[in-house]
Order: sequence, then structure tokens, then C-alpha cells
Amino acid sequence: MMQNRDTSTITAEDGPLLRGGQVIGVDGDVIGVIGSMLLDPATTSPHWVTVGFDEARYAVIPLTGAYRDGQNLRVPFTGAQVRAAPEQGHVDALTPDDEQVLRDYYVEARVRGISQR
Repeated sequence: MMQNRDTSTITAEDGPLLRGGQVIGVDGDVIGVIGSMLLDPATTSPHWVTVGFDEARYAVIPLTGAYRDGQNLRVPFTGAQVRAAPEQGHVDALTPDDEQVLRDYYVEARVRGISQR
């Protein structure tokens, strides 16, 4: 279970500090390696981060509810939820449609995760 911490907003400046760190799920399991932050083109603030499972598989995770823990990123999802997310590949940007699909998926994943506790 994720501890209550000061969940200050992750900024674009955190990108270089986090790159190559681990994404850790709400269950404490290591999900994968942090790739790049995807910035909102209008605000230049990060909204998503890519995570690599291996050299060929990537997922995109929303930064809402995530927080930095040293060089690691803790997210409010399990590894299984992230691995089941709609695949985007290794991307540098998301289309509005891709964002909506991912947002819908992660909202549903959070609801299912809460109801299973």
C-alpha cells in the first residue's frame, strides 16, 4: 500500500533525475524502468511517463497520483494494471485520442483496484 507522503507535483525538471530509475507499483513491486516524460505541449508540464518492461515493450502511465522517491517513481497502480494498459510503444508524444483511451483505462483500473481491496 502506498504511504501518505507529500505528493508534490512532478515537474519537467524531475525528468533527468528520474530517467533510468524504477517505476514502483502501489503493491511495492518494480514495474519497469522509467523512460521519458511526455509533456503537455500547451503547458510544458509532464502528464505521462513511459516505462519499459524489456527492450520491446513499453507502457505509458499517468503522473496523476505518482510521486518521486529518490530516482524512483511510485505510482498508484499495480504492475499487472500497467502491463494490461493499451500499448503505445515507445512514444515521445500522445495524440488527444491516445490520451483519452489511456485516461479511461487508468480511471477504470483505479476503480477496480479500490473495489478489490
